[in-house]
Amino acid sequence: MFAAAPVLFSLYYFSVYPEDLLCLKDGVYSSCSRDYICSSPTPIQYVIDYNSGGENQHNWIQQYDLLCASKFQISAIGSSFFLGNFAGSFVLPRLGDIYGRKPLFQFGLVLQTITYLGLLKASRIEVLYCLLVLGGISKT
Repeated sequence: MFAAAPVLFSLYYFSVYPEDLLCLKDGVYSSCSRDYICSSPTPIQYVIDYNSGGENQHNWIQQYDLLCASKFQISAIGSSFFLGNFAGSFVLPRLGDIYGRKPLFQFGLVLQTITYLGLLKASRIEVLYCLLVLGGISKT
């Protein structure tokens, strides 16, 4: 459980939308909103203003380009981890009875290490979902 804490306790912060956005208009960056960027029929070049003092952090919203993603896609991020935990709770306790707790614990640590390294390198939202399911399984 403690090895999963960096992801489990931070799921909210990984999916917080940035507050302060700057959009490129006529060669100058000016303040704009997420709704303005997402409702535009043409792609708008924008940056996040990290110097404004607002709640702007580099998280999965920027890493996976989820600024205009649906609420379902964002909520599926947290749900994926718990889905893996739920699925693992049906299989892993029985495997622990058969093979012992130590090999299963070691397998979980290896799987969790692979998950965390994958989370650092992944660039697609589908990969994020799969890695979080694996992370949930390894937590069981």
